[in-house]
Amino acid sequence: MYSEETLKQLSNLGALGYSCEKCMNVLDIEDEKAFTKDFNNPTSVVGKAYQKGVDKADYAIDSKLFQKAREGDLKALEKYEQRKHEQKHR
Repeated sequence: MYSEETLKQLSNLGALGYSCEKCMNVLDIEDEKAFTKDFNNPTSVVGKAYQKGVDKADYAIDSKLFQKAREGDLKALEKYEQRKHEQKHR
């Protein structure tokens, strides 16, 4: 139902934290009801593609913060610890 290109774009939108509505606008989704249902279903290809983007963005941010913390950046260490705590409670 969704092309590989659409799912790839959706993953990128997930990395940016876009809402379902914003994703539909960017992707020019016509069947908004079906897309919304898929978007809110974590086991659908849409839900998985979006979450993949979210997870990749989290990884990139956490990796950079961890690197800076190891170099002695105390603000980065504080932010990294805060993010780690928030992720445990999701």
